[in-house]
This record gives sequence, C-alpha cells and structure tokens, in this order.
Amino acid sequence: MQSAETITTTAALRVAGLSTLNWRISSEQGHYTAAPPSTANNRRWTADDCVPLVWFAGLHNGGMPRPMAGRCAQLLKEAMAREPDAVTLNVWSWTHDGERGHLAISTNPPPEARGAASVTFIIPLAQWRKNARQALANIARKRGGGHARKR
Repeated sequence: MQSAETITTTAALRVAGLSTLNWRISSEQGHYTAAPPSTANNRRWTADDCVPLVWFAGLHNGGMPRPMAGRCAQLLKEAMAREPDAVTLNVWSWTHDGERGHLAISTNPPPEARGAASVTFIIPLAQWRKNARQALANIARKRGGGHARKR
C-alpha cells in the first residue's frame, strides 16, 4: 500500500520528529537502512517510508541504541513489503540454543523460531499509516503544500 505522493527528507524527518543531525548520524553510520534510495543527493519518501522512520525515532528517543532501533525499522520495512495489506503486524521474539534476542516482524510466527516465538508487541500498522498520512497532510497545509508533491 504505497502512497501516490512523494515527500522530501525534511518533511519525513518532521513527521518522525528527528533532527537533521540525528538523521545524518543514523544514516551515515549505517544505523538506519530503511530509507528510500538516494539519487543525486535526493531522496523521495512515501508515507509508507515514514512509518519505519517514525518507529526508529520513537525507539531511539526511548533509549534504544541507534543500531538496534535501525534494525527494528528495517525489519518493519521488510514486513510491510512482504505483507502490504496487513492491518497489524506482530513483533516476535525468541531464544534459540541459549541465544536471546531473535526478532521477526510478521503476522504469523517465523518458521525459524521452531514454535518458540512469542508476540512481544503488536504494531497497529493501519493506524500508523493513517497517522503518517495525517502528519504529512498537516505539514503540507502549514507549508502551503510545498513538501508533498503528486507524481
């Protein structure tokens, strides 16, 4: 479920509540890999691209280290691509061979967990998408529409 609009990085950062400095550190150090590709130093975001960015910002602002928050955002982006019509997604965690910290995001338990996964968090994806679209509409309205452009 992709938006028909593209958004500048500035607008995406506003939706996520990330400072430009925090964004640069996260992207340049490879902690945030869920961003759309950059061409000629220009990124074009969609509302769906903003969803993992908002989650990354929330996790990091809540105290999670950037590398871990970035990994979670990447897992969310991959899950959204695999299950584009999902209304909710589950964050699954499990221990395997005594090693903790395995994570997956999907509607169903990950097969690699071999039945040992439990739901740690439920992502209300439809609501998060709606929130991102609303935040972008608010930004466009305040700026006279300059940050969201139709393709």
